[in-house]
Amino acid sequence: MTFVNRNYGQEPYLLKGFTSLICWFVVGSSFALTSLWGVTSWGHEISIPNQDDVGQTHQVELATKIDSLIKQLGAPDFYERENAEKELLSIGRPAIEPVRDSRFAKDNEIRLRVRRLLTKLLRNDFQRQLHDFLQDDSNTVSLPAWKAFSQIAGTQQTAKELFASMYANSPELFLALENHDLQLSRIHYKKLLTEFGRVQMSLALVCSILFADTYGFEPPSDDNSRPHDGSQRIWTQSRELVRTSSYLKSSNVVSFATSGGFQTEFKAILTHWLLHLPTDNQTLRASRLVIVEKFKLVELLPMIVEIFNDDHETIYSKAKAIVIVAKVGNESNVKSLQLLLSNKQVVGHFENEYTDRESRGVKLEVQLRDIALAASVFLSKQSLEEYGFANTPDQDDRFISISQAGFATQQKRKAAFGKWTQFHQEHLSPTE
Repeated sequence: MTFVNRNYGQEPYLLKGFTSLICWFVVGSSFALTSLWGVTSWGHEISIPNQDDVGQTHQVELATKIDSLIKQLGAPDFYERENAEKELLSIGRPAIEPVRDSRFAKDNEIRLRVRRLLTKLLRNDFQRQLHDFLQDDSNTVSLPAWKAFSQIAGTQQTAKELFASMYANSPELFLALENHDLQLSRIHYKKLLTEFGRVQMSLALVCSILFADTYGFEPPSDDNSRPHDGSQRIWTQSRELVRTSSYLKSSNVVSFATSGGFQTEFKAILTHWLLHLPTDNQTLRASRLVIVEKFKLVELLPMIVEIFNDDHETIYSKAKAIVIVAKVGNESNVKSLQLLLSNKQVVGHFENEYTDRESRGVKLEVQLRDIALAASVFLSKQSLEEYGFANTPDQDDRFISISQAGFATQQKRKAAFGKWTQFHQEHLSPTE
């Protein structure tokens, strides 16, 4: 038998037969598969399961299981009730709401177990929240008000650890802040204030008060030259701010806030709070200066320098600002002091406290320019004593007080300023 190929002529029998067999096999197989598909799919729609449908099915099954376990809490057998409680605890967060809704069940046993179980579920879920938050390296797991906090203190691990401590101390406050519930926020804020100033206080407590007080305010910008007027502060009163600032100045707060592992984060929060204090309260303006000095907030030096030229500030505030620049700043701040070297305003007359001057009890007249000169000398690492200022041997690394930054006579003042003029010309550039 010979198969005729219309295109290529006659071919050997075996080759043609083999080729034909393959063709029949392919055609037959295709027909068989098509028939089989048609038979199996007749009356039914074949499709890949949808993941959403699978998830919904699982949720329905889980909800059914939870309801069954809650009913099992009232079972006659003690071990069956115990096993149901353990299983609900292992389910965790999905069981919280159904358990909460069962607090008023008719069965007395269910009611008692549900209330006890709800406390355990909430505590476990809270610990799991904190654990997941601290272990998350991608910053995708959040806590209430964390976003606002991270804009101030950063997203590094130390910032997360501090915030976790703050949140654990008062979760209701942070949830109220996140929900912008001012009334509830104020209730929990005042609870924290009652703990502030006690012997056993924590850095988390202090940071929570400062953060809550300015929640929703813009984070500090690169221009920290002037504080804001605090007009956004709706629910905190001036007397509370004054009390908070007085506690911040206490030695207890200063010691534990500057010796722990969260100094960077604490200073960021404190700076944010200081920048948003109202500017119309003289007591708060004075407290701001003291706090900047005690915590050595270098970031706020531009704001302190602005006080020099502020006509609304008192002469004492300007003198204090100069002292802060001397204690917190460095040689780069000498330039900002030079404009004050011509200010002859008298700060006061004080008695000389040291015996290394001509005689103890000599009256010193302290002018604003005298303090600016002493600060310039100190920051340029020269000896204050060589300029005629009172300086005890153990005070080489510390700045003198305002009461000692003056001169007994005009001749001594003139000599000191002449010495500075010479030093400035020889060692400092014209731009400084």
